[in-house]
Amino acid sequence: EYQVKQALLKGKISIENHRLISDINSINVSLPGAHSYQIDLVAYLEKKTPKNKKAQKKAKIGLAVEVKNWKRKISSSEADKFLEAIKVFKKLHKLTHIVAMYISSTGFYKPAAKVLQKHKVRLLTLADIEKLIS
Repeated sequence: EYQVKQALLKGKISIENHRLISDINSINVSLPGAHSYQIDLVAYLEKKTPKNKKAQKKAKIGLAVEVKNWKRKISSSEADKFLEAIKVFKKLHKLTHIVAMYISSTGFYKPAAKVLQKHKVRLLTLADIEKLIS
């Protein structure tokens, strides 16, 4: 998580057309069923080149990054929990858009990758991060 945070702060990991406008922290959110989920890295963003300055002021964009250094691939149930957590994060903070990334040291099972990509979550592996950092 620390390496990913530093890479984000230094601009080594692309966050689409956005730039950070806050510090990067972690956050715990309550999921339905009284479960708690920690999103590893969250921050606020703004568009680098807003087309409409007025619309930009109204936009509240969040960054949500999950980092897993597990020996197994990410399953569909883990993907679903992350998606639910970012949905709660978006609602709690009244965000208009979320830029989401899921980083796994071992990759993703195909169904998990499919559902995350369907929700426009950027998937990265530890190897991807190491390339970006070096």
